[in-house]
Amino acid sequence: MFKTKKAAAFLLSAALVVSFAGCNKGNETSVDDSFGESYPLETDVKLSYWMPLHENVTASVATFAETEFAKEAEKKTGVKVEYLHPAVGATTEQFNLLIASGDLPDIILHSWFEFSGGPSKAISDGYIIPLNDYLDKYAPNLAGYLKENTDVDKMIKTDEGQYYLFPTLIEDESMLMTAGPIVRQDLLDKLNIKTPVTYDDWYNMLKKFKEAGVEIPLNYNSTNTWEIQSLIGTFGARTDFYLENGKIKFGPFDPEFKETLQMLNKWFEEGLIDRNFSTTDAKIREASMLSGKIGVAYGSGGGQLGKWIGALPKDSEIKLGTIPYPKKNADDTGAKFKVVGDLFNSNGSAVTTSCKNPALAVKYLDFFYGDEGHMLANFGVEGKSYNMVDGYPTYTEEITKNPEGLSMSQAMAKYMLSYSAKAMVQDKRYLEQYYSLPEQQKALSDWCEANDYAMEQKVPKILCTSEEAFEMAEITNNVNTYRDQMILKFITGTESFDNYDAFINQMKAFKIEKAVEIQQNAYERYMKR
Repeated sequence: MFKTKKAAAFLLSAALVVSFAGCNKGNETSVDDSFGESYPLETDVKLSYWMPLHENVTASVATFAETEFAKEAEKKTGVKVEYLHPAVGATTEQFNLLIASGDLPDIILHSWFEFSGGPSKAISDGYIIPLNDYLDKYAPNLAGYLKENTDVDKMIKTDEGQYYLFPTLIEDESMLMTAGPIVRQDLLDKLNIKTPVTYDDWYNMLKKFKEAGVEIPLNYNSTNTWEIQSLIGTFGARTDFYLENGKIKFGPFDPEFKETLQMLNKWFEEGLIDRNFSTTDAKIREASMLSGKIGVAYGSGGGQLGKWIGALPKDSEIKLGTIPYPKKNADDTGAKFKVVGDLFNSNGSAVTTSCKNPALAVKYLDFFYGDEGHMLANFGVEGKSYNMVDGYPTYTEEITKNPEGLSMSQAMAKYMLSYSAKAMVQDKRYLEQYYSLPEQQKALSDWCEANDYAMEQKVPKILCTSEEAFEMAEITNNVNTYRDQMILKFITGTESFDNYDAFINQMKAFKIEKAVEIQQNAYERYMKR
């Protein structure tokens, strides 16, 4: 079995499902394992498998069943699968309808942290099954992986010790930072600006960009909570909960939070930050970057950096590169609150109580955590989408220079799962090839600087009880909406910092301190798993 590094903590979110005909909740199940132990299995049973359909897939086929991956998976596992997809843009609504109907498929790919009451509630209410009695016998690949990676093992079970899904996992911590500051390298060279390290270095860089005629020295989208945290976190503050010496803390209570807002307000007043940063969408940002209006922007290595470099004319004077996240002081360990990814992002495939043969469903899902399934999930079909070159699974031109004109991510979506969050372990060799440009390789180095330090602050995959979850939802819905609005007001100057104490007191009135207490209790339960 392939191995991966052990890792520490995380946190997250996702979406979900559709209405269709399937087995009803409560149907009797069997433990028929006449399908055998080795793949391909010997069975005539067809499994129903719900999963959202990624836009990269629909660039070449209508359904997941038409992908080369699905066809090869059926050959290798011996299991026929009926794939069911929600309507694009309506997954959450359709998932809720599905759960309410009780008419469930055999397997559901979902972010089970998003289930009302969490995965424990999904089990206790009779929607999905605990996997404990199946893992050792029918899922030896996943079971072995969890024995080797005890930190991950803790993340994918409930406080009661129930395993509930086949998880989406990342193999290596080097893959946790695939987004960060993208800079006009041509301007750094032209203006003789050294790579900025501190906030002051960034300020001086942005000032020089402004003086050189750059319309938008710094662009950071802030149209949702995640993007606001990416902005605030880059410059030393945390918008929500974090961990310090075993204690859950709330970022806005820290003095650094106010200092960060005051610094960004100064930059905004001096015209260094995009005047429309709270409303600018991805298309506007891309057009502004490609036309030379932006000096620094936040973006991903694939969807932005690689795409933008490819879109620039070969004779363009604009050259894009990356810089590390800034630090307050040059001798600081790193950017404490940059947005770091998760080794387990809460997404994964669960077997429902409607499945008539859960042993078969478990055995099927486990294939993708073994050596053969791992290669298929990450690299596709050998001889078509990749070849082994000196022991390295190397993508063919079917992926890198697709003859049908598909982008690399679209071509990957025909052959493998590594382009998106599915039940598998993502191999870092997939990302090494997806980030094929020198600029993208440098991005991984720049953005991953001091990852371990940032991860120490992350709250792990804790789970609230049903009662706690409902109380947390009410508190955080009020707090998050109010907090995000006020952050933008403080940065843009429409709210005076004379009212900062009132801002803190209002969040306390929304019972944010109770939310901290709930998180602390959940964290202590997590540590006892």
